[in-house]
Amino acid sequence: KRGVAELARPRRPQLKAAQAKVNSRVVVVYEEEDEAAGGGAMVQVPYAGVVTKVAAAKGMLVLFEGGESVWVDERAGDEWWYETPPKPPASQAAAASDEA
Repeated sequence: KRGVAELARPRRPQLKAAQAKVNSRVVVVYEEEDEAAGGGAMVQVPYAGVVTKVAAAKGMLVLFEGGESVWVDERAGDEWWYETPPKPPASQAAAASDEA
């Protein structure tokens, strides 16, 4: 007789992108050839966009600022994170808190 642990199927890893929030701004990084260096060398290039759809099996569909929509595929090595707004300089932040 087999034990319960032996019968359990391994689970597919949960994709972080499948839990993304629609309408969130994200940055996706792709590896591309460095054309400035004459090609051959690979560089990481960040692209900003908005999550338009989320699917458990596919991850998230991102509409990039250039107008192209692409499924982000973490299994293929696509890296991404939520875009955070830039922080104002300390002098502006202090002025804003004084106005409140």
